[in-house]
Amino acid sequence: MRTNATVVALDGKYAIVVCDRQSACDGCHKLQDGGDCSVCSLMGAGRAMQTKAYNEVDAVVGDIVEIESRTARVMWYAALVFILPVIAVILGYLLGNALSGREMWGYICAVGAFVLTFIGIRLYSEFGLKHRTDVSIVAVVSRKSAD
Repeated sequence: MRTNATVVALDGKYAIVVCDRQSACDGCHKLQDGGDCSVCSLMGAGRAMQTKAYNEVDAVVGDIVEIESRTARVMWYAALVFILPVIAVILGYLLGNALSGREMWGYICAVGAFVLTFIGIRLYSEFGLKHRTDVSIVAVVSRKSAD
């Protein structure tokens, strides 16, 4: 997965880059007609996203660069955030219902599984991913002009 970004700061062999968050509905007919897509607005389309990237090409502050993240890693994160909670809710409902024989406990366990899943994702994000960089600068698209 590749996109363009602007280098805003340097941190040793890493660079802090800012890019526009890609919208899930770039081809939406509402956007083509000059309107706004309410779903994408809620999800944060058009907002700038800042990330730390491994600076393979010695980019400097102000450069427009091409950044890359491995598609498999992005898909893993998407599965973690979107699919795992659904599976946890289904399993929570089935387990709660099977153990108690009452449907209400199934619902309670489903909600509990949903909440625990997002607590687990938050902890994984905070402690497991905090110091890992999944993005690399692979090319300089445009060098900062010399002032």
